[in-house]
Amino acid sequence: MVRGTVTYDARYFRAIAKIAFHYFVLYSQVFTGLEEEFNAVRRFIRYGVGHEANFVTKGSGSIAYDPSGADRPPYYGHVVRTDISPSRIAVLVLLFIGHDYTPDWYAVTLSRAEHQIFLPSEEFGHYYKYLEPEERSQYAGVIEALTVARTIAIPGVSGKKRASGRRHA
Repeated sequence: MVRGTVTYDARYFRAIAKIAFHYFVLYSQVFTGLEEEFNAVRRFIRYGVGHEANFVTKGSGSIAYDPSGADRPPYYGHVVRTDISPSRIAVLVLLFIGHDYTPDWYAVTLSRAEHQIFLPSEEFGHYYKYLEPEERSQYAGVIEALTVARTIAIPGVSGKKRASGRRHA
């Protein structure tokens, strides 16, 4: 095993942002990528305008798998999924995950709401899986859709049914 130190410059983060932006535009049923709210990220990707920390942040924890490694995929691949909240549109990018390797992942903010609210109704994700050479036919890999689900917690509700039949406002 070889260990070393890697230093990234702005071009690396611009490339991660480009992957995220193109992924989002490809699968979005709502946005084309030409909307005004994407101007800042497009300028960052194309011209390097803005600081990378405003667009790309390193994440921690899990975005698509059990951190223990028990359910890591047997093949190497990439996981990309949306992370949409009322205040932002982001894409989470995890490159080269495998059965024996857990890389860093990045959250790429494509847009922040200033005068509008983004609804998380357009959540999607995909696993780009590389195949073993003996399993390949025409392509080196396949794309599998992920189920992206959100759990909504209501403050003050424990998830148990109330004993009373009354409804509370």
